[in-house]
Amino acid sequence: MLQTRRDLAEVEIRADIRLIKRLLIGSVIGIAGLLTSLAMLAAGLAGSMDGQMGLSKDGWLLTMGAVLLVAGALVVWVSWARFRRGLLALQDTRAELNEDLTWISDWLGRGNGA
Repeated sequence: MLQTRRDLAEVEIRADIRLIKRLLIGSVIGIAGLLTSLAMLAAGLAGSMDGQMGLSKDGWLLTMGAVLLVAGALVVWVSWARFRRGLLALQDTRAELNEDLTWISDWLGRGNGA
């Protein structure tokens, strides 16, 4: 019985490790992409839009920077939400151990004349 519990814990831990790796890979790729493209896109687009809609090049840089910042934060948030939703954190193992402890407590209680 203990071996089965150990095996279950091992499966859950491996699943959580895979999930953490995916989170890290996705986050690193997202952050690298944001940092790399932010300056190039904002400067190029702001230069081409200078004077349009009453905004100077600096105004466009600020606007585009804000949009890219929100997009980057959204990517990180979605990655975090997927991570939290998929994280097992030994849920099944803890539930099984709680059931075992309840069974043992009941068994010991009956064995003592209860």
